[in-house]
Amino acid sequence: MHQFLKSIVFLFLIHLITLNTTALAQTATAVPPTAVDGVLDLSNWDFQSQGSLDLNGEWDFYWQQLLSQEQLAQAEASKAQAIVPDSWRQYTPNNEARGYATYHLRVTMPQQTQVYGLFLEGGVSAYNLWVNGVELARNGTVGTDQEQAKTEKKPVLMYLPNQGGALDIVMQISSFDHRKVGFRDELTIGLAADVSQQRSKISLLEMACVSILLTLSLYHFCIFSFRKEHMTSFYFAAYCLLMALRYGITG
Repeated sequence: MHQFLKSIVFLFLIHLITLNTTALAQTATAVPPTAVDGVLDLSNWDFQSQGSLDLNGEWDFYWQQLLSQEQLAQAEASKAQAIVPDSWRQYTPNNEARGYATYHLRVTMPQQTQVYGLFLEGGVSAYNLWVNGVELARNGTVGTDQEQAKTEKKPVLMYLPNQGGALDIVMQISSFDHRKVGFRDELTIGLAADVSQQRSKISLLEMACVSILLTLSLYHFCIFSFRKEHMTSFYFAAYCLLMALRYGITG
């Protein structure tokens, strides 16, 4: 019975990996371009046929500065480059982990009118996100010290109309209370319907994980209630319950 249960759990985990890969995989038929020196050229990218893509690559990076779009030009001398997604530790003096920074990316879009979607899974850092000077998302409270900053973790889906112009993306991030620091999650852009569908798949995956973990927890609690000597059932049930709570709260 235990061997059968292990097999079921193993198959379920494999299925989850497959679902997750399908949900997050791009439908691109070409290699997606990446940002170089803070610029990403998507003018020749066909979102209709090539799908969504992540805004990965070299973003402009301003350590220990929280800048608006208007202030970026004044801080040009302190600009560096940082890879997104990645921890910022390798781009900070003495590999500092705690702190705050501004990321900046300029994106050239196709010359056509479309409604696009932006999706950010939601990391463990606080951030403010602006596109073309308009604040689109806020996660937690960005601050310059641990007392001011407040971390939050939530996925964000944003919509933005575009008439074929450039996107100017500014991300302020602060992180003081977690080892995973910096801009560590992919920021995905695509047609609004495609990005919304991706978000729905991820939500269904999360609900499925919580449901399975709760079912496994209940099953093993029932076994323990009839066979008190089987402490392994109790420990496994408690573990599944804690994992379900963690997954349900943090994703």
